[in-house]
Amino acid sequence: MVLTNSCTTLNNTSRLQKNTSASMPVHIHAACFVAQHKSRSALRSEQSQAARHLLSETLQQCSDVSPSENWLLDKSEHGKPYLIGHDAPAISLSHSANWVACAVAHTASIGIDIEIIKPRNWSAYCEHFFHVEESRWILDGSQHEQNIRGLICWCRKEALTKALGIGNTVSMADIAFTPDGSLLALPEELGSPSGWVSHTDILHHQAVVATVWKN
Repeated sequence: MVLTNSCTTLNNTSRLQKNTSASMPVHIHAACFVAQHKSRSALRSEQSQAARHLLSETLQQCSDVSPSENWLLDKSEHGKPYLIGHDAPAISLSHSANWVACAVAHTASIGIDIEIIKPRNWSAYCEHFFHVEESRWILDGSQHEQNIRGLICWCRKEALTKALGIGNTVSMADIAFTPDGSLLALPEELGSPSGWVSHTDILHHQAVVATVWKN
């Protein structure tokens, strides 16, 4: 699939554009779009188009990346998107409802995840998907705070598995972040927790987006 712009319109008033000041620059962009269809399959198609559109915009705006018309967008066996071509940067894409997000960096490992905020039974989730330290922090808040904290923890985990390109092959409860975003626990077979960096944003009280990369 050749990377091209789509006809999807992204909302400029609900948008995140952030370039981290880390030693390895990471470009994080998120935006919402107006969905034209209500069926699940049609919405997923729109989400994919919007994500590719946002990625194309992001690549054009990155001062440390020289966009190439010859780059190809492909996926690994675990569904991790990547660019094929000379000097292509690492990328990650995510979407949830009418929100899309992408991250771009010249680093071997980067992942991003976005989820819309809505009420969930976090007590039940904590029994299966969260480390004991994460569960304590999540459940210590009000119901509204739990909806935010739970997604912060979840999106960081998802972003890490995307950065590693492993899909859903490990127990999420074995991956843990501290409230401030430091990687607390990682299965031994996935390497050392040191060197991983995370960045989290709450977008217009509508969505949580987390980006994780290895310096």
